[in-house]
Amino acid sequence: MIKLLLLLAAMWILSAVSALAGQPVSDFVIPAQQSDCEIRANEFKQQHPNISPEDFLFKFGFFWFGKSLKPSPSTSYRDPGSGTTFYVESDGRHLAAIDREGRLLWVRNPFVDSDLCPYRSAHPFIHWIGAPGGGFGFDSFAPTPDDIVNPRIVRELNDEINRGAKFDRPRSDDRFIGLTFDSSQRGHVNIRNGDFYFGTQN
Repeated sequence: MIKLLLLLAAMWILSAVSALAGQPVSDFVIPAQQSDCEIRANEFKQQHPNISPEDFLFKFGFFWFGKSLKPSPSTSYRDPGSGTTFYVESDGRHLAAIDREGRLLWVRNPFVDSDLCPYRSAHPFIHWIGAPGGGFGFDSFAPTPDDIVNPRIVRELNDEINRGAKFDRPRSDDRFIGLTFDSSQRGHVNIRNGDFYFGTQN
């Protein structure tokens, strides 16, 4: 009986490995909504499976990326100032805001809204949300107080707009939360309307 169970388990593992061998670039999970750049980059990588990472970037303008991970478990963060709760939906892409009375304020898809490109991962998913002056998921950094970090973010965004960035100008009283993807891409989300401002990737 044990030998039969072991044989069946081995056959199941072999069939699973064979099935995965034919999987697309994004192992297991492909988001229902993708940014235009994400679609182009994944199509290009599938059409050119043997291209070097250097040519991928310097000749064709895409950062090299590997297969995507499964989305992290759904997570939430309550902003102490507004009482708004932010919730990452199970698809790992959508972020919802719910006020202290339980009303849905907005639902946004930061990766698609900002037309971000793959980086490290074929399909980056939201990994962390929290205080805007925090360490973007790295607990060794203490959050900066709101009255310091929010005006600084507004100044930095206005500086970027003055240098030619194409996104809506924040209001002087806007407040933010931090957000990072499992690809290390990160930025800030405007609490008022869900606008995502890409910051950096490393």
